[in-house]
Amino acid sequence: MTQAGLPFHERIRNRRDDRGITGSALAIRAGVSPSYISLIEKGQKVPSEDVAEAIALALDDDPQLYRAWVRTARLGGVDPTLSGVQRLQEISTDPDLSALLISGENIAAGGVDAVRKQTPVRLRRTTLKVPLLEDGADPGIDDIPSRLVRKTVRVDLGLIPDDGWTRPFAYRADPAGVWRVADRIRVGEIVVIDSRARRPTSDRIHAVRHEGRIVLARTLLKDEKLLLLPPEGGSDFEVLSPAAGGHTADLVAGTVAMTFRRWD
Repeated sequence: MTQAGLPFHERIRNRRDDRGITGSALAIRAGVSPSYISLIEKGQKVPSEDVAEAIALALDDDPQLYRAWVRTARLGGVDPTLSGVQRLQEISTDPDLSALLISGENIAAGGVDAVRKQTPVRLRRTTLKVPLLEDGADPGIDDIPSRLVRKTVRVDLGLIPDDGWTRPFAYRADPAGVWRVADRIRVGEIVVIDSRARRPTSDRIHAVRHEGRIVLARTLLKDEKLLLLPPEGGSDFEVLSPAAGGHTADLVAGTVAMTFRRWD
């Protein structure tokens, strides 16, 4: 994080996601380990300037900004005559420009003044990009493979709870995935999933691994088994058991965070 409090590591993650590059692929391009990239993206490690530049080049981004971020983070502020640091500090003190930087969007070649003239900046500041996966595709437990991503959808940041979302992903609801919760989710709606498997309650819907795909269902836990509740008006429960040596939590890919209709 820079001296001005700008979480630059978020830009790396968002820019990588925007380009459909996995963390492992970025690590290979930058010449570091996938676990090190993960620590950088979480804000737990600040890389060397050379590694920061390698990451920038791998993401087709501005190496000067990445080096400036590292200098500011490591030294707690340096000579402001350094153009990269000066540019980063100027951006970080402007809410719109700071949000644009974090978003992963390209920073205009004309510099800060050119960015200020871009009319969509405030819209970008208020939205989060979420990968929209193929119907029923399993997101796994780490990086989502780019081959599973159809596109990204934008979610208003004002709709996200204070505790945030963990590695969100989305589906366009299809009949096979939502028939158990058809009273709550309609076919064609965009369903955003928080990767955290929150405790089952009567008002929560989980994304469940079932017969080779993800389905949405209300769930209960009983005797180390996961019960899929029937659709409204139904009476038959379905019982799922984890694989040998596994845990019930392995069956759950996340919890439905929100749904919305997208007309495209």
